[in-house]
Amino acid sequence: MIISHQHKFIFLRIPKTASTSIEIELAALCGPKDVVTPLTAKNDTNDKVKEYAGPRNHERTFWQYQLSDWYRLIVKGRRPGDLKHATAQQARKLVGAKAWQSYYKFCFVRNPFDRAVSLYFWETKSWERKRHVSPPDINTYILSLSEEKLSTWFRYTLDGNIALDFIGKFEALNEGMAEVARNLQIPTPMLSHSKGGVRKDQAHYSQLLNQAARMHIEKLCSAELAAFGYAWITPENP
Repeated sequence: MIISHQHKFIFLRIPKTASTSIEIELAALCGPKDVVTPLTAKNDTNDKVKEYAGPRNHERTFWQYQLSDWYRLIVKGRRPGDLKHATAQQARKLVGAKAWQSYYKFCFVRNPFDRAVSLYFWETKSWERKRHVSPPDINTYILSLSEEKLSTWFRYTLDGNIALDFIGKFEALNEGMAEVARNLQIPTPMLSHSKGGVRKDQAHYSQLLNQAARMHIEKLCSAELAAFGYAWITPENP
């Protein structure tokens, strides 16, 4: 997540939508008082990651904790995360109602079927090394995922309604970033492909997912499928 008081915008990172690449570019525009969360691509060899301006002001104080944070701290004995993938609800509480209303708020979404496939390859890339067992097949894995893991709807909505000013599509990333740049009157970021090369099988999702996995995604991601016009597609030449 980025909260730029200098440029008056809030960028919510949605997992598996090129959010790392976007944050790398936008962080370079941020001032010393802005909020920039850490990257996950610590070992990424991409030159853009090496040039990353770095996180700042992302640690929360106790008064900014929500009930889930206190539960994690008291019951689980673990300090809450740093809001790298903050939801709209979390970001609004962090910045306050006035800034939330006036700042330009945006994120990017992705076809839920394609995102689920990308999530599988990302989550299982080190599975065998860490767990000493082979990862499950893609359909078994996806069927095991909860709504919170598969769907992104709760990340950019408040009370079931979209709460951001602009939601671009991963499939039209450059066009979306150009729109953001025009609204913020900033240079259009030249995005690199950070965290690439993880997905070994580049087959279309229709060739990888079975009927059960498709129905599971359609059920848990019904809101975003409807809101953004995504649907299951079987290309003639995938």
